[in-house]
Amino acid sequence: MITLERELDILLIEDNSGDVVLTKLALRQSNLPHRLSVCEDGEEALDFLRRQGRFRDAPRPDLVLLDLNLPRRDGREVIEQMAQDPELAQIPTAVLSTALLDKDIQLGNHSRTIKCFTKPYRFDEYFGVIDSIQNFWRSCLPN
Repeated sequence: MITLERELDILLIEDNSGDVVLTKLALRQSNLPHRLSVCEDGEEALDFLRRQGRFRDAPRPDLVLLDLNLPRRDGREVIEQMAQDPELAQIPTAVLSTALLDKDIQLGNHSRTIKCFTKPYRFDEYFGVIDSIQNFWRSCLPN
């Protein structure tokens, strides 16, 4: 079991306030020490990740939880932009979507730091997804 010397900085990129609440609750109950930041669209998320504008002092996320269907810039565009920056490309990114297409699932085939998860419809299912995301994050850590 991995023990953390500090809280894990997690960036949740999600425009649905209900999903934000469910994710916060599931993370709280996961016993994973974390600090959660939330961005509501892809443009805001890229500013956060690049530490631009009002996000100049934002923490560098240890993990990104990314919805694909976002306003302004969708999740696929966020992934493309992250991939073009060597520092951002190293951040483990869990893609969450209610309807994953084959092309979306293939996003994870191009990088060991990206994995797709189906967003659960029921709250009790969020716990299993959060556990799977934690396992994915741990698999991205250097040995």
